[in-house]
Amino acid sequence: MPDLQVAVLSDTSLRLLFLTMGMGTLFAYNALISCTDYFDALNPNVANVSGQMVTYQLSAMFIMTLVLLPLSTFANHDTHELQMKILNQDSPQEKKATIRSTFCYRISRFTKCLVGILDLTIPVKRIFYGFIITFVFLLVYILLPAEQLTAKSLNTFSVFVGIADATSQSGLYVLAANYIEANHGIREGNVDLDNQNKPVYTAAATLGAALSGFVVSVLRIVTKSWYDNTTLEGLRKGADLLMFLAFAISFVLILSVLVIMRDLERRQMNYALVQTRNQRARNHLSGLDADMLKDDEDSDDGGVENVPQNKPKDEEDEEEFYEEDDDTITRNIGIPMEIKNQFHPSQFHSPPPYTSNDMNHASEAQDPAMMRQQSSTIQQLGNIYLNAFRLTWRPIVSAFLNFFITLSLFPGVVVDIESMTDEDKTGKLGNWLAIVLITMFNGGDCLGRVILSFESLKPFQLLMARNAEILQTEEWDETQDVVADGEIAENVPQDDGLRTQTEGQITLQNYNWLVWYPTFGRILFYFLIAICIVPSEDPWIRSDIWRCILIFIFGVSNGFVHTANFSVAPTLVYSEECKNAVSLLLLLAIYSGLTNGAFFGLAVHAVIRKFDLEEDE
Repeated sequence: MPDLQVAVLSDTSLRLLFLTMGMGTLFAYNALISCTDYFDALNPNVANVSGQMVTYQLSAMFIMTLVLLPLSTFANHDTHELQMKILNQDSPQEKKATIRSTFCYRISRFTKCLVGILDLTIPVKRIFYGFIITFVFLLVYILLPAEQLTAKSLNTFSVFVGIADATSQSGLYVLAANYIEANHGIREGNVDLDNQNKPVYTAAATLGAALSGFVVSVLRIVTKSWYDNTTLEGLRKGADLLMFLAFAISFVLILSVLVIMRDLERRQMNYALVQTRNQRARNHLSGLDADMLKDDEDSDDGGVENVPQNKPKDEEDEEEFYEEDDDTITRNIGIPMEIKNQFHPSQFHSPPPYTSNDMNHASEAQDPAMMRQQSSTIQQLGNIYLNAFRLTWRPIVSAFLNFFITLSLFPGVVVDIESMTDEDKTGKLGNWLAIVLITMFNGGDCLGRVILSFESLKPFQLLMARNAEILQTEEWDETQDVVADGEIAENVPQDDGLRTQTEGQITLQNYNWLVWYPTFGRILFYFLIAICIVPSEDPWIRSDIWRCILIFIFGVSNGFVHTANFSVAPTLVYSEECKNAVSLLLLLAIYSGLTNGAFFGLAVHAVIRKFDLEEDE
């Protein structure tokens, strides 16, 4: 195994891949839902075919997310094995172990390989399996005759699409939240966590999810204009063309995941290489430290030959132990200069004080091995989710309310808006108004997510602006860490894997007025959209232009709040397990908001109609 780092994908390429995969997680869903006019025509005797499909799909997504919660939380630590392989690559025992070819050994390796392939705890594999299920579903749909597209078969398809979407999204957002973490340690020397741990990939994934709805809406408008939508044959051709496009895109999505898998392997290899260099530095410099102490003891005994000459501490001592050549120590151990400085023998005697950029305190408290020693796996799982929710409850609640409000109005109530004018009660858009409103919502949703997709834009910078992440000195005494006897002081607050408020919990300066308060402000859309419908004879908002603008703003608010919550929440915790838990809790909040919002939308629609009838009387 070479001791050289391999090339990885650029930041732009990764953003494009996450954008593509984000679009793929919901493309089949949007394509299937946009063809409901064709499915309604195929099943004229079945009431509300589209409503049944949405209900089955959202229910499947919600249940599948619950199933994946315990499987998706714990981090998969494979870099330790890579590090051991690098350290032992020249070991004769290792070489002997690798040439064994007995039958039992091969069976064991095959079993481990099979279990590794089916491991749902790895986010990228969940994405892969989700896209594979989507690919198979679309293939079956294309091969299935139109006569067999009954309501029962469509509901079955909806269940599989829901399972595929939940599986792929549960892996995508966890992977996006932790992907930067793969870079930690790859750059030689100290790593600035704040500068690297930015949710740019999460924003790209959420933008892709919104882009799928917009692209499908535009394609549906195009296919509807190409074919005669007044006949069943014309509807079938438009729907088949859209599903063929979805099938082609699913193949591209599988290739994208394979590229990501390869890049992850390279990043893990680079990370293991750097960790190996760090370990070599520790081992080597510890030996130097021991030799230096031995020389000091000999000099105390009167050994004049071991007394070092007087030299400046910062320069000549370093030259005594190291030789610098192109920022690398020339002792055949491949230790970068930055790591050399970090593990200089003087660093072993007095640990550096805690600073706002020092993550040692948090990483030690969040060590999974320490947590497993204190409680069972189930208790640990519960503690992770409880602690994650405790520190990120506002983004989680905001995500739930955001989609609850959206699904209770869109698309059910929005598509019920009728076009009319003062002259003949028939506007220019006519029957096209519903699909135009859907397109306007999806376009606004994309714009709301684009705003937070680039870290150079002011909204992103305002959203991610943090309060000072420094321990409160008036409540914290350094003597609490270690007392004179080396025992932990009794008044030291025990860390539960996440920092408490008094220990420098991450807080954002502008989250409340950018996201939290606007989430509740979206309740106003209940009234604004209702007056686009009632009274039916003369609505208070009757202009199609103003209606389109209103729905566009409704979409912008949905996309902005959604992207903000997914971008912010994983950055409020440190450990990979907690990031995984937060991402899954966000998905659970979204799916529960979607499901409950869809049912609540039926009540909203009934109330609006009842109010309209009372106005007519």
